[in-house]
Amino acid sequence: TRTYYFVASTFGIQKEWISSIEDHCGALSKEDILAISRSNISNERDYCNLYVKIVEAKNLPAMDIIGTSDPYCIVNVTNQKSYRTRTIWRDNNHPLWGEEINFPVDDQERAILTIVVNDEDAIGADDPIGCLEIPLNTLQNQKTFEKWLPLQPVEYKEVSGEITVSVNIKNTKLTVTIIEARDLIAKDINGLSDPFVKVTFGKKTKTSKIIKNNLNPYYNQDF
Repeated sequence: TRTYYFVASTFGIQKEWISSIEDHCGALSKEDILAISRSNISNERDYCNLYVKIVEAKNLPAMDIIGTSDPYCIVNVTNQKSYRTRTIWRDNNHPLWGEEINFPVDDQERAILTIVVNDEDAIGADDPIGCLEIPLNTLQNQKTFEKWLPLQPVEYKEVSGEITVSVNIKNTKLTVTIIEARDLIAKDINGLSDPFVKVTFGKKTKTSKIIKNNLNPYYNQDF
């Protein structure tokens, strides 16, 4: 029995390898190959900054009895805090926002940009107009993306209208340096501690070295 190990820098490359291996190794199931490649995928990942500009919308449906809408957008990226644009009052269904948002993203393969357009009501709950979802892994070959896109239904309601968004992905390497700590609490019976630091970003966690018998540890360690 032979065991082969594969290390891919991205899931996209991983999928290409799986397809190629399947063509030459008919005895292996896709699940077997996927389990091997995923268990050995590189832990190094490029983080990115996602710059989103909500430009404008057109042909929105009339949500109010006077024949217009009062639209605003809720913008979100997976596991990030949502952003709310300003409301455009009585805009005759063609609002112009021109608002820019920046989201730090630690997993481009799974992150999804979601935009929900709502109609603000003075009384009662706001009404959803339509939504848009853009998986970031579909944009990996397009660092800059801008176009008109049709809104999709929310809660199975009929929808009309389009929205134009500008998306710019800038890859960056996140480096965190743990320098030192001081005046820590003694946790051991000898009046000292053996401190270490855990650093978490997104779903990734790193642990520093342990400094024995020290309440003022110096690490100077990069992650």
